Amino acid sequence: WWDAASIVVGIVIGAGIFVTPQELARLLPTPTAMMLAWVVSGGLVFCGALAFAELSAMLPTTGGLYIYLREAYGPGLAFSSGWVHLFALFSGATAYVASGFAKYLGALLPVEGWETVITVGLIWTLAVGAMVSTRAAVTLQNITNLAKVAALLVLIGLAFSAGSPPENPAVAAAPGNFGAALAVCFFCYEGWSYAGFVAGEMKRPKVDLPRAFAISFGLVVVLYLLVNLGYTRVLSVAEIQSSQQV
Repeated sequence: WWDAASIVVGIVIGAGIFVTPQELARLLPTPTAMMLAWVVSGGLVFCGALAFAELSAMLPTTGGLYIYLREAYGPGLAFSSGWVHLFALFSGATAYVASGFAKYLGALLPVEGWETVITVGLIWTLAVGAMVSTRAAVTLQNITNLAKVAALLVLIGLAFSAGSPPENPAVAAAPGNFGAALAVCFFCYEGWSYAGFVAGEMKRPKVDLPRAFAISFGLVVVLYLLVNLGYTRVLSVAEIQSSQQV
């Protein structure tokens, strides 16, 4: 269950939490509204995670969503879903997260003009590594996830040890903005269902997958809330809105 939970944490906590707060702050220009969007979206997706935990215990076969749709609605719809995941969702999200890595790397190293090369190189490096050895890929995933969570906890601790939070003027958001803000938050939670794709590679999927879904996503929701609270502790909403690397 630890490796399956690590898959969820590794996929969900990506570049999204670092590149979408700016857009969220533009849609909902008050800290309270921003946090409400994270709570509502997290609650909705957690319900989905619990549903997938039940499905993964019923159908512990490699394939995840494809298997569930095939058993419920037939191979046509399942194939369509798999096609969209392969050519749009997986590829688009992978490119977005990898380009986010290149953007943040530019804050540390002089890589201007090399962002595309770095993005493509990162994707190929991880893909080839995963093809060479599943166990090595899982080990790398677990190590980087521990590093990522530890870094977030340090970031949260530093933010909450700062002085008084900045003042934010009361600004009313457009009525339709909350729905758009939920879409932004949903993107950051994308990947919560992917542990089901490796059910066939697990020794005890009926026991371990439900546990992995519940524990990993509970951790993600708590971390997201604390990270965003940390942002608002040290940055005003206006500063978040204008930041390229929050």
